[in-house]
Amino acid sequence: MAAMLQIPDRLALARRFLLLACCVSLSLSIRAAYAGPYAVTDLGAGFYPVDINDNGLVVGWRDGTGYAWTGRNGLIQIPALSGDSSVFPMAVNNNGIVVGGSSNPANWPLTNRPFSWSMAGGTQLLPGDPRPGGSTTAVDINDHNQFVAASFYPFFGTSTRYSMQGYFWSQSRGM
Repeated sequence: MAAMLQIPDRLALARRFLLLACCVSLSLSIRAAYAGPYAVTDLGAGFYPVDINDNGLVVGWRDGTGYAWTGRNGLIQIPALSGDSSVFPMAVNNNGIVVGGSSNPANWPLTNRPFSWSMAGGTQLLPGDPRPGGSTTAVDINDHNQFVAASFYPFFGTSTRYSMQGYFWSQSRGM
C-alpha cells in the first residue's frame, strides 16, 4: 500500500511561515546591529595610525614618514623639520594641529625635536628640552593647543643611561 501524503492544515502552514519570517527578521536585525554606521577605509599597507580627531583627521606614519589622512584629501605627507628626515606624529587635536617628533636617523645618538604641523601653518619647531643631548617628542595636544612632551637626556653625562623628563607647554605659560 502506498504511503499517504499528509497535507498540513492551513494553521500549521501559517505558523511555519510566521516562524520563518521572525527568524529572517531577527537575522537581518542582528546583522544591521553589528554592521553599525561604519565604513572601512584602507589607509594603505604599512601605515601605522596613532590618533584621530572628532573631524576624522587621522595621523600616523609609514617608514619614518609622517602623514595626515582626510576623507577628502587622502594621505598628506607631513614634512620633517629642517635638517631632519623622519617624522613621527603622535597626536592631533580638533583644531587640526598635529604634534610629534622629528629626527634624522643618520645622527647618533638619535635626537628627536618636538614639532607641530597643520595644513595652514606647516611644520613648526616646538620648545623642547634645553639640555645638551636631549631628545624631545611632543606626545599629546588638547583643544586649547597645550601640549605635553617627553624628553630623554643622558644621565649624568653618560652615553648609555638616560633619564626622562615630562613637560607641559602652553602659549600663555610657556614650558
